[in-house]
Amino acid sequence: MTQAAVIDGYRLWLRLAHSTSVDPARATANLDALRERLAAVAEAGVVDAWIETLLERAANGIAVRRESSVQLVDVEAVSVTEVGATLRGCVRDGGVLYEIASGRVVDAEIRFERVTVGFVPDGAGWKFARVDAIKPVSRCGSTR
Repeated sequence: MTQAAVIDGYRLWLRLAHSTSVDPARATANLDALRERLAAVAEAGVVDAWIETLLERAANGIAVRRESSVQLVDVEAVSVTEVGATLRGCVRDGGVLYEIASGRVVDAEIRFERVTVGFVPDGAGWKFARVDAIKPVSRCGSTR
């Protein structure tokens, strides 16, 4: 299980989280199917927290524009052991939140966050298990 597999696992989680944010009402219409889809790449605590976010957005009629994105743009360190892995990097959150009914943009701010996230082994790969830290920064690649 390599450092590249940890990075790929986190990028996969970010893509999956974004795709479910595009239409949270549809994504949460079948919670069992959604939970199964998310559980393929993340541990239960992460899955439950994300489903809670999606349910809140669906209840408030909020979604993320399909063309916006959240990306891991800097990988600073990856530590791999037999029992887990940690990734430290920088994420560019360019997700544009809007009201579905009116199309009014609620939040279009681009944010950069230094993250430390943890993974647990899962067969030949890794499952996203926890967020250890999130720190806002002015941009990725900026002085820590």
